[in-house]
Amino acid sequence: MRRLVTWIPAIIWTILVLGFSSGEFSAENTGSILGPLLVWLFPWLTPDQIGAIHGLVRKTAHVTEYGILAMLWFRTLTRGARLRVPTGVWLALVICVATAVVEAAPVYMAKEGPYGSQFNYING
Repeated sequence: MRRLVTWIPAIIWTILVLGFSSGEFSAENTGSILGPLLVWLFPWLTPDQIGAIHGLVRKTAHVTEYGILAMLWFRTLTRGARLRVPTGVWLALVICVATAVVEAAPVYMAKEGPYGSQFNYING
């Protein structure tokens, strides 16, 4: 039972990471919360500076959520599944990359993709 419990945090965090990629956490939605907060904290900043800080906060959060994901899977694989450390590291990396692919797939499968149709290789 104890080994089974070590899997729960990694599975829940993976679900949360995939949930964070939904429209509820898009730049437009987080900007409506973070933008006014930044203006209140730093009223002298220009709108471009606010936008840059908003982007930096979002990217930092993204790196942090994947760092936590990797640590949780490493812990799960080395303690719960009792894999050796090098194997746990590589498998945790594979799981994180697979999660990132699943998270990003809807963006890249859109008609225009994130960078326009000239970079969309899936739909031609």
